[in-house]
Amino acid sequence: MNEEKELGGSFFRCPLYDEDISKEDCDSTVQLIKNGRVPRGGEGEWLTEKDVTERSAICLKCPHNENMLFERALNHVIACQSGQIQWGTGRPAVLLALEALQVLQSMRADVPLLIGGLMYSGDVGTEEIEDLFGTEILQLVAPYDLAPEEDHLKAWEASQKAIRESDHRHKLIVLADLVAALRALWRDVEELGDAVWERFQFPMEDLSWYYSGLMDALLDLEQDEAAKPVYWEASALFKDIFVSYWGDFERGVLYEAPEGLEVFGLTKDECRWMPINELPKELQEVSPDAIPMRRWDVEEILDLWLSEKDKAQR
Repeated sequence: MNEEKELGGSFFRCPLYDEDISKEDCDSTVQLIKNGRVPRGGEGEWLTEKDVTERSAICLKCPHNENMLFERALNHVIACQSGQIQWGTGRPAVLLALEALQVLQSMRADVPLLIGGLMYSGDVGTEEIEDLFGTEILQLVAPYDLAPEEDHLKAWEASQKAIRESDHRHKLIVLADLVAALRALWRDVEELGDAVWERFQFPMEDLSWYYSGLMDALLDLEQDEAAKPVYWEASALFKDIFVSYWGDFERGVLYEAPEGLEVFGLTKDECRWMPINELPKELQEVSPDAIPMRRWDVEEILDLWLSEKDKAQR
């Protein structure tokens, strides 16, 4: 196993002292050098300015230095995706990885998680990841193996199941990638309307089902304080892209219809979403008089109905 692959282990060869040290020893050494202290050779000794410069240069070039690893990951993804286009859009592919990186930063991700996010959204192969960054990053990016499926729906279903069963840190990477992809898609929908779906290999209802399944697989991230706002953003983007709404105010009912999925309804009396077949029989079909609405308008009306209901119960 080469030195690069040893990055995922507990110890690695320090180029400064030419011996195996732990990650903790490495961090301590770098900090001491920055402060002008001698990491080894006697407590209280100080380095000369020349020693600080020379040793700092060695540490900065060390492949085990997290900042250098991050820079390597960023440069690798930019180089790999040069000239490529995002799936279903006309934008440079690298923008997806950079946006996912920003989302991970908003969730206070550490450097290994940021590197993993770049590799995941940059669609870097598993062998490349292991060669460049070791098994720790590889396990963040690809903690499971999936058998190839010819049918895209079966492949997507297997992926959803694997993500649902994966660990918390991998889910954070998937969530960041999901939000980046939905942001890009929302921008295109706003610009092109329904014509955007002509760019995709699969129909809109299949994509709706896939993204809905991802949201379900990542549901436990809603309990993570740092991830919760990002999960809510993903939910809102999904609804803005794939869900149609109608309001029938004469009958006091709202309808929510995700593309290709089950339709839900909400009555003014109940103020909760339920499958349409659980509504009173006379409300189980959307009236021709119902008004098409946007998500944020529906949410405002729901807030108003809830407020009115709360006042009536006091």
